[in-house]
Amino acid sequence: MTWEARAAIERRTATLLPALLLARVDGKSPVEYLGAADRDFVREVSLPLISTPFASPHDVARVWTSRLVSE
Repeated sequence: MTWEARAAIERRTATLLPALLLARVDGKSPVEYLGAADRDFVREVSLPLISTPFASPHDVARVWTSRLVSE
């Protein structure tokens, strides 16, 4: 894409990604393949990412991965 700077796209994606993940567990059509503990994990990681957005999807993935490793 040439009409939007890469940094702007990444920032927008990083802002939306945690909300999209949360919507898959608490939205109108939640996934059926996650157990209660996994849904709780998604909530615990996504909510702080929504309230304090990161600048890139890489940063979101880094937080997500570090939480998975610490579990």
